[in-house]
Amino acid sequence: MKTLLITLMLILTSFFTMDNSTGAINKNYQCTKCKTVIQSDHTPSSYNCRAGGTHNWQDLGAVGYENYNCTKCGTVVQSEKTPVSYGCPENGTHNWSHLGHVGNNTYQCKKCGITITGDRTPSSYNCMSGGTHHWNKLN
Repeated sequence: MKTLLITLMLILTSFFTMDNSTGAINKNYQCTKCKTVIQSDHTPSSYNCRAGGTHNWQDLGAVGYENYNCTKCGTVVQSEKTPVSYGCPENGTHNWSHLGHVGNNTYQCKKCGITITGDRTPSSYNCMSGGTHHWNKLN
């Protein structure tokens, strides 16, 4: 029974983090110029950055089941572990704050405005607007 449960967990993990047609792992990419974040199994096109010229994509790591927020630039990603710290659009390195597990409930901070989906009220620590997040459940 334990082996069956572990096998099922591995199958579900690969279903949510891989493009089943190619077997490629989905990653979080952020443009260090315009702050756009995209989940993709390959580096996104660099054409037409809204900040001018071409995008400068930074690979933040594999998509996963944990919510992280950079308290410097406001980027929110769903990652399997703490995203890479280099390449923050706001002066060098990201300052990642773990907000909790991904889930079906939508929350928005009244202070900084970020929105995430979580399985329970996210961590209130490290709001980029200063102090703590003040979460509203939207659904």
